[in-house]
Amino acid sequence: MMKGVLLLLAFCQTVWGHGRMLEPPGRSSVWRFYPWDDRFVPNYNDMELFCGGFSTMMSNGGKCGTCGDPYNGERENEAGGKYATGFIVQNYEKGQIIDVTIDLTTSHMGFFEFKICANNDVTTPVTQDCLDKHVLKFTNGDVKWPITTTGFYHLKLQLPPDMTCDQCVLQWHYKAGNNWGVDEITGEGCLGCGDQETFINCADVSISGTGGQTSGPPPQQTTTTKEPTPPAQTTAPLSPESTSISSPITTLLPGSSSCLAGYRTRCRGEGVFDECCNTLCHNHACNPAFCTCDCVPDMTCEGIGPLRNLLFADEYCYHHCLGGCPELSNSCLCRLN
Repeated sequence: MMKGVLLLLAFCQTVWGHGRMLEPPGRSSVWRFYPWDDRFVPNYNDMELFCGGFSTMMSNGGKCGTCGDPYNGERENEAGGKYATGFIVQNYEKGQIIDVTIDLTTSHMGFFEFKICANNDVTTPVTQDCLDKHVLKFTNGDVKWPITTTGFYHLKLQLPPDMTCDQCVLQWHYKAGNNWGVDEITGEGCLGCGDQETFINCADVSISGTGGQTSGPPPQQTTTTKEPTPPAQTTAPLSPESTSISSPITTLLPGSSSCLAGYRTRCRGEGVFDECCNTLCHNHACNPAFCTCDCVPDMTCEGIGPLRNLLFADEYCYHHCLGGCPELSNSCLCRLN
């Protein structure tokens, strides 16, 4: 029993994380939107692209890989790496105000920054020097977005008015602010000063030259704070015309697929095992000592609100709402099939 608990906890540590870029999807997260496509290697630790961890980053002199890999390690998220397929995940127009979504499960305070480089060669790693030349502004004119809580950050960025590319690299850079350090200017100690834990994601996008949205009132930036999932919640928010849902079907053995027509299997665990049980059982690798499965309605999902008309939004909502997603009630709408 204890060995099984330790193994399951080890897996859970790989599925829990800190933060990732979901719109446009970072290189390590593309597989989540195309789980059926063998071109995209799954990275179950896509929320932990943090330079190998703070201690590793500091042992490398504070340096990090351009896309979040350890500076002294294999660059799996840079050109030539297994997650850098060169797949263009989003297409924009020059000067456009674009939507970005960051999923932050652990807040370390600090701030977000976004940079972009017209790389135009998926076989050549992007350089930080190129990215640093184009720091993107939010629609309020700032270049740094302060972090105060966990949740989904739906933000608006202004693309450069003169940049076009067949392949641009968009970099999300999150510098945390929960370590005590020394201010480089004043020499005084303070929280958030000095070296901090750092998260970096890269996404491959393209920008056409037809011109995008460059004027109008700044759209509202939002943060959707995550809330605990109510025990009775079994689906994402349903449309008014959707058929009402009956009470849960008979509990199944983990890995079983004996659901009635119109339903699919959902697996859960107690407490800390909840998230990882769902992942394990759908891959036929769960332990009945920790996970239980039941049947939930088959449904179709679409992105609404901040996710409306975004590439991959429907797939994202579908895969995140199978077990209920009250935290996405303003972003996803699901209907019974």
